[in-house]
Amino acid sequence: MLIKLDKKAKLTAFEKFCIMSQYYTHKLGKDFFSSVKSGVFALNIDKANLTDITLCMEGLKILPCINTLTLIGKYSENSEIKVKAKTKTKTQTKVDPKTDQPHSLYQLGKLIEGLNANFQAKGALLHLSLTGLHLDSKGWGMLSQCIRQVNTLKELKITFCALKDDDLIIFSKGMSLHNLIKLDLSHNCIQNDGCDVISHVLSKVNTTQIELNWSNNLRSSLGTNSIGGLRDLDLSYNEIPDKGLVNLTHGLFYDEFVKVLNLSHNKLSSSAFEEISNLLKTNSSIIMINLQDNERTNNLKLISDITEKLYLNFQRDQWVVKEDLWQDQLEKLQDMVLIGEEVRKSGKGKTGKRAKSGKNGVRGKRVGLGSEHKGLHEIGLKKLMSSCDKCEEFERELFKSKSQCIDLQIKNNLLEKKLETKNTIKRH
Repeated sequence: MLIKLDKKAKLTAFEKFCIMSQYYTHKLGKDFFSSVKSGVFALNIDKANLTDITLCMEGLKILPCINTLTLIGKYSENSEIKVKAKTKTKTQTKVDPKTDQPHSLYQLGKLIEGLNANFQAKGALLHLSLTGLHLDSKGWGMLSQCIRQVNTLKELKITFCALKDDDLIIFSKGMSLHNLIKLDLSHNCIQNDGCDVISHVLSKVNTTQIELNWSNNLRSSLGTNSIGGLRDLDLSYNEIPDKGLVNLTHGLFYDEFVKVLNLSHNKLSSSAFEEISNLLKTNSSIIMINLQDNERTNNLKLISDITEKLYLNFQRDQWVVKEDLWQDQLEKLQDMVLIGEEVRKSGKGKTGKRAKSGKNGVRGKRVGLGSEHKGLHEIGLKKLMSSCDKCEEFERELFKSKSQCIDLQIKNNLLEKKLETKNTIKRH
């Protein structure tokens, strides 16, 4: 992008950056400069040479308008999709710390130097995305010190970076972000300790937001809560086991902000549904949970309780989310149930272990909701009854009826909203 100099004209920061790039004889494309003009700074570190890195560092120093910063490495999301298309498998392309060399700390240090100058000049960075980077402990430490200065960040995305528990412990030291709304740590290697770190970050961020809301309500005559707090947490495509989920829920039991929790494509067993059900007994904020591609369960009542609680939270909450998307996620959660022949083929009971087969096709224990057994209504619903085909069929039909009731309630709410809008239009 060529710019002619005019001695009398006052150059903008973007024009100064373009003139600087002409002096450095850069190899960056036109798309890079067009995105920078709109406030998006996207750089592929693997394709950039030292001159490009130096140019970007100087550009970050003089451009206060940058609101989105994206650093892309070799293992990006697009490269993984190409591998999947060729092999048609579910294997992921992840960084191997033993064979792949980490990115240059010198180049990373140059970019961080520019970022620090941007923050000190009261820059307003809102979105930070790190995709496909391979960093060692020193690199994560440098990023942590840089992030510590940011107080405007609303979305943080670290994907395809082989982020391990030890790396997350180092990086989390700078994550005191009270304005953070979305945290995406998908496609990494997070396990038990990483979930414990995330739990502490959730408690820290949300406690800060509660204090801010309380102080704002004291100053406001209306007493309304300000919008804030971490709303969206994506931990899909990691290596989280059941113990990691327990560590994560410690920071969510009394959380008031997180609405969307994505735990798909992890190593969770069927007992994870019990942990989610216990979480929703005290948490009235979560409205969407994704557990796809984990171990499924045959406990229909447990799934029914989870979907009903999510529906109550969705009805109570005023957070903006598309109802079609919410309903689609609810249907996917209902599909996590093993019923009929699937239970017999898997040979797994309620706890995910091998169920002992007995007389008359008995397959372990479960909660009986109704059948032809004598004295069932006198014993109550909490009494454990032996499984039979009639009880199983009854529970399946009951689960279907409850899900249909939820769908009807959603449609009814949509019709009521349309009627209210029509009535308001007629009045005006």
